[in-house]
Amino acid sequence: MKKILFVPDTHAPFHDERAVRIVEQVVNEWEPRCILVLGDWIDNLSVSGHEPAKVFDRNLKREAAVAATRLEGLTRGIPERHFVIGNHETRLERFIAKRAPELDGLVDIEDLLGLRKWTSVTQYNETLRLGKLNITHDVGKAGQNAHQSAASSYMSSAIIGHTHRMAYDVIGRQAGPPVVAAMFGWLGDYRKVEYLHRAEAKRWPLGFGIGRMEESGVVHVTPIPIVNYKACIEGVLYGG
Repeated sequence: MKKILFVPDTHAPFHDERAVRIVEQVVNEWEPRCILVLGDWIDNLSVSGHEPAKVFDRNLKREAAVAATRLEGLTRGIPERHFVIGNHETRLERFIAKRAPELDGLVDIEDLLGLRKWTSVTQYNETLRLGKLNITHDVGKAGQNAHQSAASSYMSSAIIGHTHRMAYDVIGRQAGPPVVAAMFGWLGDYRKVEYLHRAEAKRWPLGFGIGRMEESGVVHVTPIPIVNYKACIEGVLYGG
């Protein structure tokens, strides 16, 4: 069955480098055929409404360069690549619309991240359909049950990012097709979060997700937590 890797919110350049390296190891050794980035790969703090904590936070060129380099390093060689735009990717578009409309069309997040040659780019508030899965960044919810809300909105299986939480639910009965609802944590560094108390940000689990797709389009989804900078997939330990 086709191997799929789900990459949750990473918030580069404020990512957790050790966690991202584990995912790179999974790419190189588990060899997924398809990679799916669930949005908020880049933080875009430089064009956000938050007050800057450091000079770096107001330099879009440097921030985008780090994010694009890490993204290319992670996904190089994978034949099928899908990117779902998150609310942090849209920060640039909103910044231009509000504060610099003269730059409209001059700078674009897809160009900055090198997404033009990807298999697909799904815009924010839109849905990517992969097999029998509905995949989006969020449906307007961010709590611990946001994945269930997404599945309820679609009335079918759903994968989301956005929440920085990890959860997996199978909803339904034995007599009918079950609905899967999942979210896979994040790959950011809680020590670099400036808008939230560190004690709260530290609660967000590091992780990602994998899937195997049948010819029928059914995707068997598995959340993969990163524990002490190790991740276990099908009996193989990564990052050990």
